[in-house]
Amino acid sequence: MPIFAFLSLLKRDTKPVFDEDLNYRLNSSYAAYFFIAVGITIFGYNFWGKPIQCLPKPSWHYSWTQYATDICFIEGMYFVPLNVSIPAENGYKDLKKISFYQWTPFVLTLLGIMFTFPRSLWSFVKWSSNFCMIVILFEGKKTKNSPLRTKYFVKFSTEHMYEMILRKTYGNFIQRVWSRIFGLTCSYIFFKILNIVCVLIGLVVLSTIVVDGDSKISFGFETIYEVTFGNGWKNTGIFLRVTVCRFEVRELGLFGTTVLAPKVIQCALFSNYYIEKIYIIGWYGLFLLLWINIINLAKFIHQLVPKMRKKYLNNLMKHNENANGLFVQFLGSDGYLAIRSLVANAGSYIAGKTISHLFDKFSKIEQKCLKKII
Repeated sequence: MPIFAFLSLLKRDTKPVFDEDLNYRLNSSYAAYFFIAVGITIFGYNFWGKPIQCLPKPSWHYSWTQYATDICFIEGMYFVPLNVSIPAENGYKDLKKISFYQWTPFVLTLLGIMFTFPRSLWSFVKWSSNFCMIVILFEGKKTKNSPLRTKYFVKFSTEHMYEMILRKTYGNFIQRVWSRIFGLTCSYIFFKILNIVCVLIGLVVLSTIVVDGDSKISFGFETIYEVTFGNGWKNTGIFLRVTVCRFEVRELGLFGTTVLAPKVIQCALFSNYYIEKIYIIGWYGLFLLLWINIINLAKFIHQLVPKMRKKYLNNLMKHNENANGLFVQFLGSDGYLAIRSLVANAGSYIAGKTISHLFDKFSKIEQKCLKKII
Protein backbone atom coordinates (compact mmCIF):
# COMPACT_ATOMS: atom_id res chain seq x y z
CA MET A 1 0.00 0.00 0.00
CA PRO A 2 1.20 3.60 -0.63
CA ILE A 3 1.11 4.48 3.08
CA PHE A 4 3.49 1.63 3.95
CA ALA A 5 5.80 2.58 1.08
CA PHE A 6 5.84 6.16 2.39
CA LEU A 7 6.62 5.04 5.95
CA SER A 8 9.42 2.79 4.67
CA LEU A 9 10.92 5.72 2.75
CA LEU A 10 10.60 7.95 5.80
CA LYS A 11 12.33 5.37 8.00
CA ARG A 12 15.21 5.15 5.52
CA ASP A 13 15.60 8.94 5.31
CA THR A 14 15.49 9.48 9.09
CA LYS A 15 17.41 6.46 10.37
CA PRO A 16 20.50 7.21 12.49
CA VAL A 17 23.69 8.04 10.61
CA PHE A 18 27.30 8.05 11.71
CA ASP A 19 27.97 11.77 12.05
CA GLU A 20 24.73 12.95 13.59
CA ASP A 21 24.62 14.91 16.83
CA LEU A 22 21.72 16.21 18.94
CA ASN A 23 21.22 19.25 16.71
CA TYR A 24 21.25 16.97 13.65
CA ARG A 25 18.56 14.73 15.16
CA LEU A 26 16.41 17.64 16.37
CA ASN A 27 16.03 18.93 12.80
CA SER A 28 16.13 15.87 10.58
CA SER A 29 14.50 13.30 12.85
CA TYR A 30 12.48 14.71 15.74
CA ALA A 31 10.96 17.71 13.93
CA ALA A 32 10.26 15.61 10.84
CA TYR A 33 8.64 12.81 12.84
CA PHE A 34 6.54 15.26 14.87
CA PHE A 35 4.96 17.06 11.92
CA ILE A 36 4.42 13.92 9.88
CA ALA A 37 2.90 12.09 12.86
CA VAL A 38 0.46 14.88 13.75
CA GLY A 39 -0.39 15.38 10.07
CA ILE A 40 -1.32 11.71 9.64
CA THR A 41 -3.21 11.74 12.96
CA ILE A 42 -5.33 14.78 12.00
CA PHE A 43 -5.92 13.28 8.57
CA GLY A 44 -7.31 10.13 10.15
CA TYR A 45 -9.42 12.09 12.62
CA ASN A 46 -10.86 14.35 9.90
CA PHE A 47 -11.86 11.57 7.54
CA TRP A 48 -12.63 8.67 9.88
CA GLY A 49 -13.50 10.42 13.12
CA LYS A 50 -15.97 13.17 13.95
CA PRO A 51 -14.19 16.46 13.29
CA ILE A 52 -17.43 18.47 13.49
CA GLN A 53 -20.79 18.06 15.21
CA CYS A 54 -23.77 20.06 13.99
CA LEU A 55 -26.89 21.01 15.94
CA PRO A 56 -29.88 20.02 13.78
CA LYS A 57 -33.45 21.27 13.94
CA PRO A 58 -35.82 19.02 15.90
CA SER A 59 -37.72 18.15 12.74
CA TRP A 60 -34.66 16.87 10.88
CA HIS A 61 -34.18 13.19 10.32
CA TYR A 62 -30.82 11.56 11.18
CA SER A 63 -29.89 11.32 7.51
CA TRP A 64 -30.50 15.06 7.15
CA THR A 65 -28.22 15.74 10.09
CA GLN A 66 -25.50 13.51 8.65
CA TYR A 67 -25.79 15.18 5.25
CA ALA A 68 -25.57 18.65 6.82
CA THR A 69 -22.48 17.63 8.82
CA ASP A 70 -20.73 16.27 5.74
CA ILE A 71 -21.56 19.20 3.47
CA CYS A 72 -20.48 21.72 6.11
CA PHE A 73 -17.15 19.95 6.56
CA ILE A 74 -16.55 19.89 2.80
CA GLU A 75 -17.76 23.38 1.87
CA GLY A 76 -16.53 25.27 4.93
CA MET A 77 -18.21 27.38 7.57
CA TYR A 78 -18.42 30.99 8.77
CA PHE A 79 -17.36 32.70 11.96
CA VAL A 80 -20.17 34.61 13.62
CA PRO A 81 -19.40 35.84 17.17
CA LEU A 82 -21.76 34.43 19.77
CA ASN A 83 -22.97 37.91 20.73
CA VAL A 84 -23.87 38.74 17.12
CA SER A 85 -27.09 37.67 15.40
CA ILE A 86 -26.94 35.28 12.48
CA PRO A 87 -26.88 37.42 9.32
CA ALA A 88 -29.56 37.52 6.66
CA GLU A 89 -29.30 35.55 3.45
CA ASN A 90 -27.04 38.08 1.72
CA GLY A 91 -25.03 38.86 4.83
CA TYR A 92 -22.60 35.96 4.47
CA LYS A 93 -20.69 37.61 1.64
CA ASP A 94 -18.82 39.84 4.10
CA LEU A 95 -17.95 36.99 6.48
CA LYS A 96 -14.77 35.02 6.30
CA LYS A 97 -15.19 31.41 5.25
CA ILE A 98 -13.32 28.86 7.35
CA SER A 99 -11.98 25.81 5.55
CA PHE A 100 -8.27 25.63 6.46
CA TYR A 101 -8.80 22.55 8.64
CA GLN A 102 -9.18 20.50 5.46
CA TRP A 103 -5.61 21.29 4.40
CA THR A 104 -3.95 21.18 7.82
CA PRO A 105 -2.93 17.47 7.74
CA PHE A 106 -1.40 17.81 4.27
CA VAL A 107 0.47 21.01 5.19
CA LEU A 108 1.89 19.49 8.39
CA THR A 109 2.98 16.33 6.57
CA LEU A 110 4.74 18.38 3.88
CA LEU A 111 6.48 20.36 6.62
CA GLY A 112 7.81 17.14 8.09
CA ILE A 113 9.08 15.99 4.70
CA MET A 114 10.75 19.38 4.20
CA PHE A 115 12.82 18.89 7.37
CA THR A 116 14.37 15.73 5.88
CA PHE A 117 15.64 17.58 2.79
CA PRO A 118 18.82 19.10 4.34
CA ARG A 119 19.75 15.66 5.67
CA SER A 120 19.46 14.12 2.21
CA LEU A 121 21.57 16.90 0.71
CA TRP A 122 24.30 16.46 3.35
CA SER A 123 24.30 12.70 2.79
CA PHE A 124 24.90 13.29 -0.93
CA VAL A 125 27.80 15.62 -0.15
CA LYS A 126 29.40 13.07 2.18
CA TRP A 127 29.10 10.43 -0.50
CA SER A 128 30.47 12.61 -3.32
CA SER A 129 33.22 14.52 -1.47
CA ASN A 130 36.89 13.68 -1.86
CA PHE A 131 37.17 12.60 1.77
CA CYS A 132 34.46 9.95 1.28
CA MET A 133 33.28 10.50 4.83
CA ILE A 134 30.83 7.61 4.85
CA VAL A 135 33.63 5.03 4.47
CA ILE A 136 35.81 6.59 7.21
CA LEU A 137 32.97 6.94 9.71
CA PHE A 138 31.61 3.47 9.00
CA GLU A 139 35.01 1.85 9.52
CA GLY A 140 35.67 4.05 12.54
CA LYS A 141 32.43 2.94 14.16
CA LYS A 142 33.38 -0.71 13.70
CA THR A 143 36.88 -0.07 15.05
CA LYS A 144 35.50 1.54 18.20
CA ASN A 145 33.56 -1.65 18.91
CA SER A 146 36.54 -3.86 18.02
CA PRO A 147 39.86 -2.57 19.46
CA LEU A 148 41.83 -5.24 17.56
CA ARG A 149 41.14 -3.32 14.34
CA THR A 150 42.70 -0.10 15.67
CA LYS A 151 46.11 -0.51 14.03
CA TYR A 152 44.59 -1.38 10.66
CA PHE A 153 42.10 1.49 10.77
CA VAL A 154 44.65 4.11 11.84
CA LYS A 155 46.85 3.15 8.89
CA PHE A 156 43.87 3.12 6.51
CA SER A 157 42.43 6.46 7.68
CA THR A 158 45.84 8.15 7.69
CA GLU A 159 46.68 7.09 4.13
CA HIS A 160 43.17 7.89 2.92
CA MET A 161 43.02 11.38 4.44
CA TYR A 162 46.58 12.19 3.39
CA GLU A 163 45.84 11.24 -0.21
CA MET A 164 42.58 13.22 -0.21
CA ILE A 165 44.29 16.33 1.18
CA LEU A 166 46.98 16.13 -1.48
CA ARG A 167 44.38 15.62 -4.20
CA LYS A 168 42.42 18.63 -3.00
CA THR A 169 45.52 20.82 -2.82
CA TYR A 170 47.68 19.58 -5.68
CA GLY A 171 45.27 17.60 -7.86
CA ASN A 172 44.31 18.42 -11.41
CA PHE A 173 41.87 21.18 -12.27
CA ILE A 174 38.75 18.99 -12.20
CA GLN A 175 39.66 17.50 -8.82
CA ARG A 176 40.26 20.93 -7.30
CA VAL A 177 37.01 22.33 -8.70
CA TRP A 178 35.03 19.30 -7.49
CA SER A 179 36.50 19.60 -3.99
CA ARG A 180 35.64 23.30 -3.94
CA ILE A 181 32.02 22.74 -4.96
CA PHE A 182 31.45 19.76 -2.69
CA GLY A 183 33.88 20.77 0.08
CA LEU A 184 32.90 19.40 3.47
CA THR A 185 33.12 22.65 5.41
CA CYS A 186 31.18 24.86 3.01
CA SER A 187 28.56 22.17 2.52
CA TYR A 188 28.25 21.62 6.28
CA ILE A 189 27.74 25.34 6.89
CA PHE A 190 25.17 25.41 4.08
CA PHE A 191 23.48 22.39 5.67
CA LYS A 192 23.17 24.25 8.98
CA ILE A 193 21.90 27.41 7.26
CA LEU A 194 19.36 25.28 5.41
CA ASN A 195 18.12 23.94 8.75
CA ILE A 196 17.55 27.54 9.90
CA VAL A 197 15.69 28.35 6.68
CA CYS A 198 13.47 25.28 7.13
CA VAL A 199 12.58 26.39 10.66
CA LEU A 200 11.71 29.90 9.44
CA ILE A 201 9.54 28.44 6.67
CA GLY A 202 7.86 26.22 9.26
CA LEU A 203 7.02 29.23 11.47
CA VAL A 204 5.60 31.15 8.49
CA VAL A 205 3.54 28.18 7.29
CA LEU A 206 2.12 27.49 10.75
CA SER A 207 1.21 31.12 11.34
CA THR A 208 -0.10 31.92 7.86
CA ILE A 209 -1.71 28.75 6.51
CA VAL A 210 -2.56 26.59 9.51
CA VAL A 211 -3.99 29.46 11.56
CA ASP A 212 -5.79 30.90 8.53
CA GLY A 213 -6.09 34.15 10.40
CA ASP A 214 -3.86 36.65 8.64
CA SER A 215 -3.62 37.28 4.94
CA LYS A 216 -0.12 38.71 5.44
CA ILE A 217 2.97 36.58 5.86
CA SER A 218 4.19 36.56 9.46
CA PHE A 219 6.18 34.52 11.94
CA GLY A 220 3.18 34.34 14.28
CA PHE A 221 4.30 36.36 17.31
CA GLU A 222 0.92 38.11 17.61
CA THR A 223 -0.97 34.89 16.93
CA ILE A 224 0.90 32.81 19.51
CA TYR A 225 0.37 35.56 22.10
CA GLU A 226 -3.37 35.66 21.40
CA VAL A 227 -3.66 31.89 21.49
CA THR A 228 -1.57 31.49 24.67
CA PHE A 229 -2.40 34.59 26.70
CA GLY A 230 -5.12 36.38 24.71
CA ASN A 231 -8.89 36.59 24.86
CA GLY A 232 -9.63 33.23 23.26
CA TRP A 233 -11.33 32.18 20.06
CA LYS A 234 -14.65 33.88 20.89
CA ASN A 235 -13.10 37.32 20.36
CA THR A 236 -10.17 36.65 18.04
CA GLY A 237 -11.72 34.09 15.70
CA ILE A 238 -8.51 32.03 15.82
CA PHE A 239 -9.03 28.25 15.96
CA LEU A 240 -12.81 28.52 16.16
CA ARG A 241 -14.83 26.08 18.22
CA VAL A 242 -18.34 27.12 17.19
CA THR A 243 -19.19 28.09 13.61
CA VAL A 244 -22.20 28.76 11.42
CA CYS A 245 -22.76 26.75 8.28
CA ARG A 246 -24.98 27.78 5.39
CA PHE A 247 -25.85 25.49 2.52
CA GLU A 248 -28.60 25.02 -0.02
CA VAL A 249 -30.75 22.01 -0.83
CA ARG A 250 -33.13 21.30 -3.67
CA GLU A 251 -36.78 21.24 -2.68
CA LEU A 252 -39.89 20.63 -4.69
CA GLY A 253 -41.82 23.84 -5.37
CA LEU A 254 -45.12 24.66 -7.01
CA PHE A 255 -46.14 22.91 -10.22
CA GLY A 256 -43.24 20.43 -9.95
CA THR A 257 -40.50 23.06 -10.09
CA THR A 258 -37.27 22.78 -8.10
CA VAL A 259 -36.13 25.59 -5.83
CA LEU A 260 -32.94 26.05 -3.82
CA ALA A 261 -33.79 26.42 -0.16
CA PRO A 262 -31.07 27.89 2.13
CA LYS A 263 -30.37 26.10 5.40
CA VAL A 264 -28.45 27.48 8.35
CA ILE A 265 -27.00 25.30 11.09
CA GLN A 266 -24.59 25.79 13.99
CA CYS A 267 -21.63 23.42 14.26
CA ALA A 268 -18.90 22.63 16.75
CA LEU A 269 -15.50 22.23 15.10
CA PHE A 270 -13.78 19.71 17.38
CA SER A 271 -10.71 19.27 15.18
CA ASN A 272 -9.72 22.89 15.83
CA TYR A 273 -9.21 22.09 19.49
CA TYR A 274 -6.49 19.59 18.62
CA ILE A 275 -5.03 21.75 15.84
CA GLU A 276 -4.66 24.63 18.29
CA LYS A 277 -2.67 22.47 20.74
CA ILE A 278 -0.49 21.20 17.90
CA TYR A 279 0.09 24.77 16.75
CA ILE A 280 1.19 25.88 20.23
CA ILE A 281 3.57 22.95 20.67
CA GLY A 282 4.87 23.25 17.11
CA TRP A 283 5.41 27.03 17.24
CA TYR A 284 7.27 27.04 20.55
CA GLY A 285 9.26 23.99 19.47
CA LEU A 286 10.31 25.62 16.20
CA PHE A 287 11.15 28.90 17.92
CA LEU A 288 13.40 27.04 20.36
CA LEU A 289 14.91 25.01 17.52
CA LEU A 290 15.64 28.23 15.62
CA TRP A 291 17.83 29.54 18.44
CA ILE A 292 19.49 26.17 18.89
CA ASN A 293 20.40 26.15 15.19
CA ILE A 294 21.72 29.72 15.27
CA ILE A 295 23.88 29.04 18.34
CA ASN A 296 25.09 25.75 16.85
CA LEU A 297 26.08 27.48 13.59
CA ALA A 298 27.89 30.29 15.42
CA LYS A 299 29.74 27.77 17.59
CA PHE A 300 30.86 25.76 14.55
CA ILE A 301 32.11 28.86 12.70
CA HIS A 302 34.05 29.87 15.83
CA GLN A 303 35.66 26.42 15.92
CA LEU A 304 36.96 26.95 12.37
CA VAL A 305 39.26 29.78 13.47
CA PRO A 306 42.86 28.53 12.91
CA LYS A 307 43.76 29.17 16.55
CA MET A 308 40.86 27.04 17.77
CA ARG A 309 41.63 24.29 15.25
CA LYS A 310 45.27 24.19 16.38
CA LYS A 311 44.24 23.98 20.04
CA TYR A 312 41.80 21.15 19.31
CA LEU A 313 44.37 19.16 17.32
CA ASN A 314 47.03 19.57 19.99
CA ASN A 315 44.66 18.19 22.61
CA LEU A 316 44.18 15.09 20.47
CA MET A 317 47.81 14.43 19.61
CA LYS A 318 49.99 12.25 21.83
CA HIS A 319 53.71 12.12 22.70
CA ASN A 320 53.81 15.86 23.40
CA GLU A 321 53.60 16.68 19.72
CA ASN A 322 52.38 20.13 18.79
CA ALA A 323 50.73 20.95 15.51
CA ASN A 324 52.24 24.03 13.92
CA GLY A 325 50.47 26.55 11.77
CA LEU A 326 51.65 24.92 8.55
CA PHE A 327 50.15 21.58 9.53
CA VAL A 328 46.85 23.22 10.46
CA GLN A 329 46.86 24.93 7.07
CA PHE A 330 47.80 21.66 5.33
CA LEU A 331 44.96 19.79 7.04
CA GLY A 332 42.48 22.50 6.10
CA SER A 333 38.97 23.00 7.39
CA ASP A 334 37.74 19.86 5.59
CA GLY A 335 40.35 17.69 7.27
CA TYR A 336 39.56 19.30 10.61
CA LEU A 337 35.84 18.52 10.14
CA ALA A 338 36.70 14.93 9.20
CA ILE A 339 38.76 14.57 12.41
CA ARG A 340 35.92 15.95 14.56
CA SER A 341 33.50 13.49 12.98
CA LEU A 342 36.01 10.71 13.59
CA VAL A 343 36.19 11.65 17.27
CA ALA A 344 32.40 11.44 17.55
CA ASN A 345 32.30 7.98 15.97
CA ALA A 346 35.59 6.22 16.77
CA GLY A 347 36.62 8.04 19.94
CA SER A 348 39.43 10.43 20.89
CA TYR A 349 42.09 7.72 21.10
CA ILE A 350 41.71 6.50 17.50
CA ALA A 351 41.29 10.03 16.16
CA GLY A 352 44.37 11.12 18.09
CA LYS A 353 46.40 8.24 16.63
CA THR A 354 45.25 9.21 13.14
CA ILE A 355 46.13 12.88 13.51
CA SER A 356 49.55 11.96 15.02
CA HIS A 357 50.36 9.74 12.02
CA LEU A 358 49.24 12.50 9.67
CA PHE A 359 51.50 14.95 11.49
CA ASP A 360 54.44 12.54 11.23
CA LYS A 361 53.95 12.21 7.45
CA PHE A 362 53.67 15.97 7.10
CA SER A 363 56.80 16.54 9.22
CA LYS A 364 58.86 14.17 7.05
CA ILE A 365 57.80 16.00 3.90
CA GLU A 366 58.50 19.35 5.57
CA GLN A 367 62.02 18.23 6.52
CA LYS A 368 62.73 17.04 2.99
CA CYS A 369 61.63 20.39 1.62
CA LEU A 370 63.88 22.24 4.06
CA LYS A 371 66.90 20.09 3.11
CA LYS A 372 66.32 20.87 -0.57
CA ILE A 373 66.16 24.57 0.19
CA ILE A 374 69.34 24.44 2.25
